[in-house]
Amino acid sequence: MPTPSGQRLATALATLMLSFLVSVGAQAQTVEVLHNFGVTAGDGNVPTGGLIVDAAGNFYGVTETGGIHNFGTVYRLSPESGGGFKETILYNFKGGSSDGAGPSGLLLRDSAGNLYGTTRGGACCRANALTA
Repeated sequence: MPTPSGQRLATALATLMLSFLVSVGAQAQTVEVLHNFGVTAGDGNVPTGGLIVDAAGNFYGVTETGGIHNFGTVYRLSPESGGGFKETILYNFKGGSSDGAGPSGLLLRDSAGNLYGTTRGGACCRANALTA
């Protein structure tokens, strides 16, 4: 059974947390679709792991399935001058122990522009970023 001072502390913390949640409030958000995955032949499908961004505003990510071999892709979404984004498939996974399949998780980008990540099946992956 909690002590009276422990109960007061728990009550104070709960009140503080509730006050914080109430003070944040909901704000209206605008949602823009950057790319519809899996619509065209060879496109990646089931994007996973989140996105990373470079200084030019390009987004990089992975899809768990899809691509030419249906083992997933590494992709880049580049902003276009007239608005919207253009997708470029940087790598199509082939599956197997020498290449990997089903990339997942967040990519890492080094100072030279190389992208690193992991796959659910097969080997660890490495794909070089294309220069813009």
